[in-house]
Amino acid sequence: MVCLVTTLKNEAKTVGRFMQSVVAQSMLPSQFIIVDGGSTDGTIDILKYYASKYKWIKLLVRPGANVSEGRNAAIRLSKDKVIAVTDAGCILDKDWLKNISSPVCNRNCDVSYGASVPVYNNCFEYAQALFYTKSVKRNFLKIPSSRNICFRKEVWDTVGGYPEATLAAEDTKFNIEVERRGYSFEFVKDAIVYWEMRPTVSALWKQFFKYGRGDAIQRTFFYVRGVKLFLFGLASYIIVGVLLLFLSSLDVLLLWLSFPFILLVLIGAYFSILTKKLCLLYYFPIASVVRLFAYFSGFLRGLVYPKE
Repeated sequence: MVCLVTTLKNEAKTVGRFMQSVVAQSMLPSQFIIVDGGSTDGTIDILKYYASKYKWIKLLVRPGANVSEGRNAAIRLSKDKVIAVTDAGCILDKDWLKNISSPVCNRNCDVSYGASVPVYNNCFEYAQALFYTKSVKRNFLKIPSSRNICFRKEVWDTVGGYPEATLAAEDTKFNIEVERRGYSFEFVKDAIVYWEMRPTVSALWKQFFKYGRGDAIQRTFFYVRGVKLFLFGLASYIIVGVLLLFLSSLDVLLLWLSFPFILLVLIGAYFSILTKKLCLLYYFPIASVVRLFAYFSGFLRGLVYPKE
């Protein structure tokens, strides 16, 4: 039997769609434990309705609890040996729970994780989705997200649960600790959750600022493949820039300094032609720059003020 766990706060606009995708699963969980961090927008009323209608749904309200605290509280209450975790900001494919839990329940697997498919409603969100499309198909990042993961409860217990000292990157730290202990991972391409992109620049900034700050606090940045590749590229770019400063003309140096922005525009133009969406010429560079500066702003904040 499988226990499903999620945490949320102030998700009234989307939680109904999420809950409908849970109750419509082809294989239902034996328990579904939801931890609300103190919603004030009507989310709790919606959850109470589902909890009263379906006896296997249990709602805990823990005002002030962060994501890790909520997940840990829910998992402690679980009576099952297999735990599936997702986020309330997602929509689950109808066979998600069956597919994500199969390797753990039926094979000698400790942790299974699936694909998060981006969902978009406008061109800005579509520009964000382009960052994830290849990763979904190829499992490029090789880092499970706790919006789409399943594991044995003993695995969670062995590593001490999710780290509660940070508001973000808790799943990365959890995965690292699990891997260090030699537990097995399996990617399940058919275990799909649909993940909504951020609708505004400010929402995207907040998302990646939290990612960066969490990675800095947890010291997990060197374990994330995408971050390692970026840091290598950034170091190479700076080294070449310093060499050009001393060995080349000012024009060549200025061209090199502008190269990243030219590259973003060219990539945006490529996607515009490929998808026939002219708006990507504008929105792809914006989304790229916001993600980059937000992440490293949060990263620096986490290094300087790790306990704030």
